[in-house]
Amino acid sequence: MKFGSWTYDGFQVDLRHIYEVRGTNVVELGVDLSEFYTSVEWDILEVPAVRNEKFYTCCDEPYLDITFNITMRRKTLFYTVNQIIPCMGISFLTVLVFYLPSDSGEKVSLSISILLSLTVFFLLLAEIIPPTS
Repeated sequence: MKFGSWTYDGFQVDLRHIYEVRGTNVVELGVDLSEFYTSVEWDILEVPAVRNEKFYTCCDEPYLDITFNITMRRKTLFYTVNQIIPCMGISFLTVLVFYLPSDSGEKVSLSISILLSLTVFFLLLAEIIPPTS
């Protein structure tokens, strides 16, 4: 994420990070994560802040911006627990239906229960997966 001014140059607006040490342009911990609500899908590894000065050919003044590089890691166990394991369990129960005798009443009730659990699983899966166009 880049924050800077398009209308004011560096002599009018001097952007600096609050924890920036004079002589260096990089702040290793650029964002306070103490109030951050942790995500179940992602981990934030680092968020360094870099102060940049850009000189354009039209002007003699510098234009300043502060760039935050957010490095994130996806938690793969989230998808394994919430998508793959229930899908494998429902598939195992579906195969189990064929081992029951055909004249058994439990075969029909197990098939209906599997169909109901598959429907609920698809409804929950639609809430987890982000919408696309």
